[in-house]
Amino acid sequence: MKFLHKLTATLTTAILLSCGMLTPARAAYTFNKVEVDQRRFVAIATPFGVGRRYYNLIIMEQQANGRSCWREYGDNPTFIEPTWETFDFTGICGRSTDSNGYSMRVNDNDMGARFILSVVRRGDELVLMANSIRERTYVEIGRTRGMDNGERYLKIHLDPGWRFTKRTYNGRLLGHVYLTSDSSTANIPPARDPRPSTPPANTPLPPADRELIFTPESNSRPSNSTPSPRTTVTPPPPRRPINVNSRPTNPSTALERSIPTFE
Repeated sequence: MKFLHKLTATLTTAILLSCGMLTPARAAYTFNKVEVDQRRFVAIATPFGVGRRYYNLIIMEQQANGRSCWREYGDNPTFIEPTWETFDFTGICGRSTDSNGYSMRVNDNDMGARFILSVVRRGDELVLMANSIRERTYVEIGRTRGMDNGERYLKIHLDPGWRFTKRTYNGRLLGHVYLTSDSSTANIPPARDPRPSTPPANTPLPPADRELIFTPESNSRPSNSTPSPRTTVTPPPPRRPINVNSRPTNPSTALERSIPTFE
């Protein structure tokens, strides 16, 4: 019985999510944030793909002292030396590589269900953006202040008003990293209703582009060519009824009667 109740609740939540009546963050959890030391975090644009022309976002966290997780050098752009790749960084470095590990938070609202973080090239620099394809809008969060030939990691400098925070749930610190802004400069539009609007009752339906009509006279597919004329088949003449009461004719007698005589 408990399994049946749990299955029913799961199906109900899935239906509400598919209809747009709930967002993933609101459906199950309400997350909060906690302030962190900004010097222990860095946003990095990492090259990948053919010719290393594309970039992915990685957020690194220095969780423990002893060994540095990265080194910075240069200016406009600032290059990142990924020292975490040279040793086992378990328990020392935290690495977030996709939306499971980082998201955007604005005015204490978790925007992970609406916006996806990505790194795009604009002119002679890379820009960290939060994009919403459904709402056709984006928010700029940071930039590299320069470009490279795709061989090195680049530091993403956060724009004024943005900072790193970490996600908490019921007072417990989680590994998820927020890119956070508490000012109106983020220009986040209000969420749109994802459900399609219902047209008025008096709105006529648009006409169909083409209508295909099938008749029982033919099982073949309809053709755009001119149909050939029908061929009239003449039915055979009706058979003469057989008199069942008549006596059968002797074949020999019938043969004799059919032979003419000459005198």
